[in-house]
Amino acid sequence: MRRERPLTASLSDLTFQDLLGVFKRQKWWVLGLFLLGLLAAGLYTMNQRAGYLSFAQMRLEGTTQATRAVNPNSAVNQITDPVVDLDVLTQMQLLQGAKIFYRALDQAGLQAPQTAADLDKLPEVRVNQVGTTQIVQLSVVAEQEQQAVQLTNAFLEQYRLYRETEQRDRISRSLQFVNARLADEARLVAKLETDLSTARSQSGVVDLSTEAGVRSQTKATAENRLNDLIGSLNGARNRLSALQQAAQAEGGTNRVTTTTTTNIEQKEAEEKELNTLKAQREALLVTFFEDAPQIRAIDERIREQEERVNSLKGEFVRREDTRNPNVDYWKQQVALAQSEVRSLEAQVSQAQSAVSQRTSSLDQLTPLVAKISELGRQLGERQESLRRLTATRDELQLRNNELSTPVEVITSAQPARKIRPNIPVNLLLGAVLGLLLGALIAISIDIAQDKVNSADNATFVTEKDVLARIPIRARTAAPVISDPARARAFENYRLLRSSVLLATAEENVGAFVVASARPKEGKSVVASNFAVALALEGKRVILVDANLRAPSLHKMFNLKDEKGLSEAALNPTILDEVLQETATPGLQVLTAGERVTNPTELLGSANMGKLIEVLKSKADFLVFDTAPGFVYADAQSLVTHVPTVIFVTDLVSPSKSDLRESVAMLDYAHANVLGLVINKDRSAGARLAKG
Repeated sequence: MRRERPLTASLSDLTFQDLLGVFKRQKWWVLGLFLLGLLAAGLYTMNQRAGYLSFAQMRLEGTTQATRAVNPNSAVNQITDPVVDLDVLTQMQLLQGAKIFYRALDQAGLQAPQTAADLDKLPEVRVNQVGTTQIVQLSVVAEQEQQAVQLTNAFLEQYRLYRETEQRDRISRSLQFVNARLADEARLVAKLETDLSTARSQSGVVDLSTEAGVRSQTKATAENRLNDLIGSLNGARNRLSALQQAAQAEGGTNRVTTTTTTNIEQKEAEEKELNTLKAQREALLVTFFEDAPQIRAIDERIREQEERVNSLKGEFVRREDTRNPNVDYWKQQVALAQSEVRSLEAQVSQAQSAVSQRTSSLDQLTPLVAKISELGRQLGERQESLRRLTATRDELQLRNNELSTPVEVITSAQPARKIRPNIPVNLLLGAVLGLLLGALIAISIDIAQDKVNSADNATFVTEKDVLARIPIRARTAAPVISDPARARAFENYRLLRSSVLLATAEENVGAFVVASARPKEGKSVVASNFAVALALEGKRVILVDANLRAPSLHKMFNLKDEKGLSEAALNPTILDEVLQETATPGLQVLTAGERVTNPTELLGSANMGKLIEVLKSKADFLVFDTAPGFVYADAQSLVTHVPTVIFVTDLVSPSKSDLRESVAMLDYAHANVLGLVINKDRSAGARLAKG
């Protein structure tokens, strides 16, 4: 079963040799787009606006990527540090903003844009940071040399003024805010002082803290007295409970005496009567059935006797009561304990009332103490806030007096130089882009075309490996190499011989079919020279011309073609007569013979199978040349007898579909296609030359 294959090869599989082949086949596309790229670059250069570059460098105060730290931007921080420390990246954005740009245009004497077309003519401004430092480079590109220098200087001056003005405005706003807060805090302090004085005069107590301490001590004494009485009360209640339990345990007014008597003798007599009745029932069962009246009557007597026995008890209990003399003593002790409990309960009630009075007196003083304490706390906080705000105001005034510019010019505007149009660079880019576009289009067209253009393409289409590459030879050269020992081209056939023998070493294959997809691919030439290569190893080889439609082996070896394969297939006994010797020792050729009307059927017939067996007995190897596989079905018929196939292609004649279908038809016929022989391969000739 053949594997599913993708429709196209990957571009990453293309080698440099493949790309050169593509460029040769699609050279007009590549050349045309290359020239088109040059033309486009020339037109672009002609229409490109002139540009002069001037630049300057400055150092900006602020954090960078390397020095950035966490600094919360809260309202308090903005007041205490009104000079905002913008990071360098933010300042670079401000430097390129519209506000600085239009101010710089005005200083340089350039008119601001009025229409959309004017926007395209504006100078170009770029700001780049030097590494991760605080130094930035300002670059300005203008159409005139003098404009570039003037605008660069204007940018430096306008950004410096912008940053200084921004800082002074921030400090001014901060001072206004702090002064307003100072006035508010002063009013709050005066009000809190008045409220505190009023609260103290309303209390009527000279020293609230001392009075609160005395009342708290009195309350604590009353609470301790109450706790002691509650403890005594609980002890009296526990003693009362113990006396009551002891009086109850004494048993009241009577003491109980118990006397026991038994009736064992009567119970034994009744049980003896029961056993007698059961013995009588056993005697009656000898004569009567279970349901006889006599049996039912005695069963009733047995049941009554069992109830009588069960009702009897083993003993009777008799009780007698006598007088207990300790009851009066315990009653007297309980009465004394109850009197003590009632006395303690009255004392506890009085102590609870005293604690309640002390608590009420203290509670009346507590809110006033809390109010005065809260007013004192608030007054202290406001006074501290007033002190801090005063210090902040002094610091802001000092900073305003010592304010310095956050921008330092390191390199002033440099003389402008022309940067566009850059004719050499434009032409080079146009040529490169045109060449790349041409290469892509050429590769796309080459892949889209149904042509096998390389050995890798052939192996991809057929999923077969390359056995050998046969170099292209001059048209005047003989098809069969007459002097294999000296001809360098014959080395490729030796490689083919080695590849085939190694591929079939384990199977001991002795017969090969040489096939191709289309005519004129050199299949017969490859078959002939392959047979010569086998014979040079001292093997007996028979080359069979199975191309019964257009035979050519007799012409290559200058042999007669009067009788051959078609006659021998019908009469194998004439095989020795039709086999012809060649100039190569050990190589015989069986020509095609007389033309037949049904070559496909003849090659697949049983007679052909018998003839092949005879041929195998006369040689070590058989090599069959066949008709083109995509045009005729002769090869498919022959592989039923000789399944091992060597497939020849020249990468010019067959299309991808021709080559794919030809190999597929052989696979469907259960042939063993060993691999591909790339014939007329120019790269093979180059390899021989290098060798």
